[in-house]
Amino acid sequence: MLSRVLASANELSDTEFSMAALSYRGYWHSSGRPTQQGIEKDAEAFLTWAKQTYPEHGIVLWGQSIGAGVATNAAAERVTKTDDNQHIKGLILETPFVSVRRMLAALYPERWVPYRYLWPFLRNWWDSEQALRDISTASHRPSILLVPAGKDEVVPAPEADYLEGLCKDLQLVYQRRDVVGALHNEASTKASGKQAIVGFLRSL
Repeated sequence: MLSRVLASANELSDTEFSMAALSYRGYWHSSGRPTQQGIEKDAEAFLTWAKQTYPEHGIVLWGQSIGAGVATNAAAERVTKTDDNQHIKGLILETPFVSVRRMLAALYPERWVPYRYLWPFLRNWWDSEQALRDISTASHRPSILLVPAGKDEVVPAPEADYLEGLCKDLQLVYQRRDVVGALHNEASTKASGKQAIVGFLRSL
């Protein structure tokens, strides 16, 4: 799925795009146990490797669903706390949500259900709102593409609306491209979603 997007980008642009996919600890063939702190370290190490391997290239971070939280937090860490903040050119947030805490309330809206009140005990929180606020304070702020799925059965529609409003309020450069008819895992497989991502890459 990712390679088809990359092939389209390379067909339509004079710029050559390369893709590197990070297998977090506890996923695919990577050992270890997935925790937010561990995954944040993996993302930091990945970006360090990317800069060393492709020193003349700009980096676009692409995260889907909970991976959008990983990408946003990694970008915030890089652009606010390192000297090479211009290395991060863009953020693609596919079917993103604001935070795990907000998702708890969205998935369990009934006030009598206890799960929505258990957020203080969460081991992972992935707060994209705070990450975007941090990015807005940086001297270099990457462009952002929001790609919600029109028929997302996992992430409620108000999550993308909230993130869009936040981007506006923080005066971040962003685009939003809703993929009509797409389910949660289909946004970048639909033609319109692929076109949106390719167009964003070419614009950078």
